[in-house]
Amino acid sequence: MLAAMPLSPTLRARACAITIPLLLIVACSGKEPAPQAQAIPRPSAEQTQATPAAPVVPSAPDPCAMISAAELQAATSIAAESHSSMSGGARVCTWTDANGKSAIVQLYPTASGYEESRRAFESFYKVTAETVAGLGDEACYIAGKTASMPTATFCVLKGSSSASVQVMSITEDLTALKPQALALARKLAAKL
Repeated sequence: MLAAMPLSPTLRARACAITIPLLLIVACSGKEPAPQAQAIPRPSAEQTQATPAAPVVPSAPDPCAMISAAELQAATSIAAESHSSMSGGARVCTWTDANGKSAIVQLYPTASGYEESRRAFESFYKVTAETVAGLGDEACYIAGKTASMPTATFCVLKGSSSASVQVMSITEDLTALKPQALALARKLAAKL
């Protein structure tokens, strides 16, 4: 038989220095023993009741489908392909010609989009919007510059639909752009 060999105090300290951290690692590893047959928790009566769905926000129609190339060109002289996108819940259609002239139409999913867009454009251009009669239930005009481009903007509310129409160009001034944006806004408002 082998007799246990006595450890010197130095070896005993080294053995403890290795053993204790190993025990801590094993104890703190978070691994639990393999589960035996565990009961599957059942939902309470409160949990089985249907949770109400979040309110559905209506989707705005696609403005690119609402304005034809011929209508756009007749109103603004822009001949370009449409590009559809989304911006903060609004459906957006953008047309930009070879000279950099652009028209942007945004359709908002709710009537509140009218006031929100009006305030946003007023803040962006640092001007107060002019009220416009005869264009939907409510409408306004805002003149400003987008980067260095003069920009004519109309916001329109008609029933539960709201929209904004912008026409901008480096080569034209606001006196030329305002009637173009108005013509495009009228075409759009007729379809809201």
